Amino acid sequence: MILWRYFMYISNNILLLPVCFFGLYFILEAMDWGLCIASSFICKSDDERKVILKLLRPGIDGNELWFLLGITALIFFVDSVYNLNESTKILTGIIILGCIIRFIFSLGIDIFKNKTSCRLMTLFSIISLFFIGCYSFMPLYEESYLLSLVGVLSSFWMIFSCFQIGCIYGAVKTVNPLSERFRAGYLVSSLVSVFAYLIFSFFLKSYFDDNAINSGYYWIGLVSTLIFYVLSFYFVRSRNVKVGLVFAYFYLICSLSTYFITYVSKFSCWKILNVILIKKELVNLHILEILLITVIWTFVSFIYKLVRKKLIYKWNDYI
Repeated sequence: MILWRYFMYISNNILLLPVCFFGLYFILEAMDWGLCIASSFICKSDDERKVILKLLRPGIDGNELWFLLGITALIFFVDSVYNLNESTKILTGIIILGCIIRFIFSLGIDIFKNKTSCRLMTLFSIISLFFIGCYSFMPLYEESYLLSLVGVLSSFWMIFSCFQIGCIYGAVKTVNPLSERFRAGYLVSSLVSVFAYLIFSFFLKSYFDDNAINSGYYWIGLVSTLIFYVLSFYFVRSRNVKVGLVFAYFYLICSLSTYFITYVSKFSCWKILNVILIKKELVNLHILEILLITVIWTFVSFIYKLVRKKLIYKWNDYI
């Protein structure tokens, strides 16, 4: 409530809400997206694919509500959304469809444990993340370009970051040899991920050249990201994957600060709607109640995923 009032009473900060909501969605859902991608690259048998499908449970974890709140806030708070309406519908459909697919796959483990189903799930996840990455920068362009270079670079970073989080989570929650393959997948993907992030960040800085991005906050976020990445990589390489998972999430949060700073830098180009009118509309939509439900639902689901026991499976040595 305190945070909500802070944003609502300071009109210049009200545009931070969509960015925060989208960021929360990505942080909480990165694990599931990553597991979906990893299912085709890490697993070597139906039993191992069953383990990944079990890790997707509970399936419907409420994370999509953060995305829907972000879309709602973006539409309400920004009076220059340009041609985003059609793209917003497509993106919302992709997010919801992804949730439905993961839920169905997690329930029908014996049906979807085959290689073909997992490959389709991986392909859908990669395409979805690519579209999400491209969309994330559309509000910053007056012409609403979907395939901007910075958006494409953002997409590649998102794909590898989700794969990275999915792998390290799989390494924590499974047993060998699957756990060791997850760990190896993390070590390789994290190198690609941080390299993609550096390219994306420096290109973003040169493209949106203004005071906000050139301020110390940009460099603080960049340095913090690299520090947490090194710590995560070190602990995972040392086979202390639980600690590595914690630092991997800190790395992900700090890397998202690049988006946050970029949107802050573009505030002056946006026209803010009447704040009093926004408050009335949000009250009519019962946003506070929805926000409370979202916080409780997603928090409980995330804690469940972190404290669940390791999944043990029967491994047949084919060597």
